[in-house]
Amino acid sequence: MAQAIQPDQRADWLRMLGGVLFALGAAILFARKGNDWAAFPLLITVAVPCVVVFGLGAMGGLATGEVARWHAVLMVAGVLLSVLAFGQLWDLVGVNDESSGFGFLVFACVTGLAAFASFGVGAAYQALLAALARIASWP
Repeated sequence: MAQAIQPDQRADWLRMLGGVLFALGAAILFARKGNDWAAFPLLITVAVPCVVVFGLGAMGGLATGEVARWHAVLMVAGVLLSVLAFGQLWDLVGVNDESSGFGFLVFACVTGLAAFASFGVGAAYQALLAALARIASWP
């Protein structure tokens, strides 16, 4: 595991590109199959890539004690994908997506995730994403 998180110029770019393409592919599949699939498969479609991408970035940052570029990119991609994942989760639970509480729940969860990345992992720019998500959750 120690070799997998060591900085390497070429490997860092591949990690960033792979993580972004994985998250982008999940978002595209979610958009294309949103009307055809049931709620649970759609949740799995975005939640698994969100957890993998964000988790790899956060675990890499926590393991090395500093946030490298590829950690940052993976965590940003995970936070952005979490908007779809939390939205689908609350839709699956049964929260009415027409109510103002739905948007509050989604963006409150995104705020928590971005705040963890900022204050727990040490990615200072994630505080901007947390602030933007908090503004979006304003009732």
